[in-house]
Amino acid sequence: KALRLIIPATSAGEGVSLRDDKLVALIAESRAIMAQIVKNPDKSVPTLAAEQGRCRVRMMKVAKLVCLDPFIVTAIVEGRQPLKLTPSRLLAADLPLAWADQRQLLGFG
Repeated sequence: KALRLIIPATSAGEGVSLRDDKLVALIAESRAIMAQIVKNPDKSVPTLAAEQGRCRVRMMKVAKLVCLDPFIVTAIVEGRQPLKLTPSRLLAADLPLAWADQRQLLGFG
C-alpha cells in the first residue's frame, strides 16, 4: 500500500506549465466572435449565431471576454492564471468594466 500526496502548485514554476488550453481557446474564440460582429455591423448577434448554428446566449457570453484586462489575458496565455479560474467560471463571471475589479473578481490579487 502506498500513500500519494499531491500538492498543487500555486503558480507556474520553471519548466512547469499550468496553461489551460480551454481558457486560451475561449479567449481566441472571443476575439473571433468580435471580429465577426465588427465585420457584419448590419447583422445582430442572434442572426450571426443562427447563421453559424451556435447558441446566441453562449456567443454573447464569449464575446464579452474581449473586454478582459490585458494582464488577465496575458496571464492565461502564459499559464499564470489562478488555479480556480476555469472556462465555466470565466463565462459565468459578471465582469466589471474596471480592469482592477476584474483582477480581484477572478482571483488575480
